[in-house]
Amino acid sequence: MRKRIVDASNFPKTFCKSVVLGFSVAKGVNVVRPFQLNTVLNLNASGYDLFCVLGGGRAGTEMVLTLLDLGVSAEKIRWVKSRDAWMMAGPTKAAALARARGRMTRQHEILQAMAYAHDSDDLGLRLERLGVIVRASNSQLPTYFLPHRITHQDADRLRQIHHVIRKGHVHAISEIGILLSHGAVPMPVHSLYLDCTGHTESPLGTRAVFQPQSLKLADIRLDNPCFSAALIA
Repeated sequence: MRKRIVDASNFPKTFCKSVVLGFSVAKGVNVVRPFQLNTVLNLNASGYDLFCVLGGGRAGTEMVLTLLDLGVSAEKIRWVKSRDAWMMAGPTKAAALARARGRMTRQHEILQAMAYAHDSDDLGLRLERLGVIVRASNSQLPTYFLPHRITHQDADRLRQIHHVIRKGHVHAISEIGILLSHGAVPMPVHSLYLDCTGHTESPLGTRAVFQPQSLKLADIRLDNPCFSAALIA
């Protein structure tokens, strides 16, 4: 038989329910994964002093927004992330106006920003002014790009979290606090830790799409998987 496997393993977007933690956890510390939140916790009746979100990627970002949606005060949320990210900006009135002007004009503005930017930081700020990308903290310049789309309104909500812990990766959690790569942070005994770290995924590197026995799906066009899949097909 002539056949070729379509390999989509470059896109590990789901959480594994059976996962080995990337850090040690002391006995008595409550650490849950995002999919366990509804079954483990009743937020309205909980006695937790703080909710600590571990991870600054896609899952961590969505978890912070979920906690805010559930009525958790921003003052009761701690957000641990080893680095800050640029993210794709969701639709705005400016974006709608840009679509009305024409997609080619929009692409011209983006390419012009890329052409005149002095470095990656300058490029990020130029694209931010165009409304193409957004960040969760105005005081922190991101160091990488996360292909995740959020609205400007959600970005404003994320900026309500003033207790952001930037001390590297988590190594251990005990009843009295967190040990990270660049120091320790004390935490209340009755804290709930929401593990949104990325240890379920492994870096796969860049591979050719067309292989002898398989097609390796990839992002041909950034943040546009449907277009990418259609072009590969």
